Amino acid sequence: MNIIKTENLTKRYGKVEALRGVSLEVGEGAVGLLGPNGAGKTTLLRILLGQTKKTSGTAMLLNTSISDKNFEVRRNFGYMPEHECLVPTMNAVTFISYMAMINGLPRSDAVQRAHEALHYVGIGDERYRFIKTYSTGMRQKIKFAQAIAHDPQVLFLDEPTNGMDPEGRRQILDLIKDVHVNHGKSVVLSSHLLADVEAICDHVIVLNEGKLVLDDLLSALTGTDKNTLDIKIKGDGDRFMSVLEKQGFNVTREENLFKVERKGDTLDIIVKLCAENGIQLRYANQSFRSLEDIFIEIISRSSGKGGVTVQKKDSNSATGGGSGAN
Repeated sequence: MNIIKTENLTKRYGKVEALRGVSLEVGEGAVGLLGPNGAGKTTLLRILLGQTKKTSGTAMLLNTSISDKNFEVRRNFGYMPEHECLVPTMNAVTFISYMAMINGLPRSDAVQRAHEALHYVGIGDERYRFIKTYSTGMRQKIKFAQAIAHDPQVLFLDEPTNGMDPEGRRQILDLIKDVHVNHGKSVVLSSHLLADVEAICDHVIVLNEGKLVLDDLLSALTGTDKNTLDIKIKGDGDRFMSVLEKQGFNVTREENLFKVERKGDTLDIIVKLCAENGIQLRYANQSFRSLEDIFIEIISRSSGKGGVTVQKKDSNSATGGGSGAN
């Protein structure tokens, strides 16, 4: 079952197009929603959650159109917004109980669930203090607790580790991973921290300038690149680059790292060239493509050029299939 499906989804604010014909399908699983500032990530989430009206196109949650205003379907979703959404003069128990009642729980159940959610995120006696006295890390935990208190099927998390120190960030990521892996919740994680997405998600969606530019499994994007060698040397890098290019190699340079296109006995040839030219070879191995490498490449390629969508090869995968942006 798709948790999200959109077709030609568009949102305009005056002359500005925040979303430009986004068509995608997201199945159950953990999905990372990425893009630079202004890419349209938060706009997409707000449309899906009914906080902002679309200009045109269609959008569905759990196979139900959001235009139907089906509140029962929306109760299957939990939302942790990026912006400050807490009531400073409430304590955590009162606030989370209130949010759980908004999502349809009776008062007694809401209070019980509030205590359970706070215990789960590691908030103890502090739950009775005013929220305005909480640290940034505690506030993020409160936002996460209110998102899970009504036991939703899907979580939308918008920058969940924003402003947190390394330990607090690790704790939030552990909680997200636990609700996904051990409690069977699907997660849509919007973040500018690529490491967070790599730690949690198995599927990646990238928006740029309001368009869908990437939609694929993380495992299909990252990993060892058998066609490229990573080379590090000790010595004159410019000279080394010149030697390789004279031999017909395609080479790119990132400071002291040289990426050489592999063809035939490339490594043997490089070892020989280094020996002949008095260059010390320090490291040679197959290239590894990280999510950061992919992200930089796809954003650079798509910026100002209308966007390029990478379709998923297996539309029957557990995390759904991608379709082209219009």
